[in-house]
Amino acid sequence: MTDSVEKRGGILGWFAGNHVAANILMVAVVVAGVYTVMTMRTEVFPPIDPRQVSASVSYPGANPEEVESGLVIRMEAALSGISGIARITSLAEEGLGMVTAELTSFADADEVLADVRDAIDRLPDFPPEGAEDPSVEKAAVRPQLMTIALFGDVGERPLRQTAERLRDDLLTVNQIAEVELGGVRSYEISIDVDEQALQRYNLTFETISQKISAASLDLAKRDVAHCQRGHTSAYTRRTDRCD
Repeated sequence: MTDSVEKRGGILGWFAGNHVAANILMVAVVVAGVYTVMTMRTEVFPPIDPRQVSASVSYPGANPEEVESGLVIRMEAALSGISGIARITSLAEEGLGMVTAELTSFADADEVLADVRDAIDRLPDFPPEGAEDPSVEKAAVRPQLMTIALFGDVGERPLRQTAERLRDDLLTVNQIAEVELGGVRSYEISIDVDEQALQRYNLTFETISQKISAASLDLAKRDVAHCQRGHTSAYTRRTDRCD
């Protein structure tokens, strides 16, 4: 048996004849593996770079066709000549136009972001009248920690109010950056029309609808200084909530 082992060549033959060295090597490999596992960096939500740059413009009151012709097509043309962009996708919907540029593997995201901003800023007469200033930024993936479902034998409004209180409480935690409500309807303003007042002032439902549409404004919450309940002789405006 000894003669046959000695005749074996190569590293396997050497370890077969030197059992102590083989055991030492095995222990070294195990120790190195344990050390690597103990010192390996692990993250519950590792950062993900989608490598995208998006440009969006809000255009209140514009239909998708107007958004496409006045915003999207022009932004696509501005981005088409920028190096580092692999593909461009666009979205045109009511009141909003967005163009997303997917970057190539070796493109510098910050340089492409600056080039996209410069290209859009150089567009003449852009954005059109009535549209807001463009917003250009790198796409980011926000990690979601958990989803909390609320249910109960109550109406929709009390359930939403409870969810809003829970959201406000969660936002007081330092480690939580953002909490969003889902599966709820937006607040609306309902208007009760007094038919006798309509007849008295010779008004129609269509006239009131046109006046309301002309006076309606899309304001951010911070722009609303105050809100109040009120009524006119022709109709009463009732708000479910004022933020």
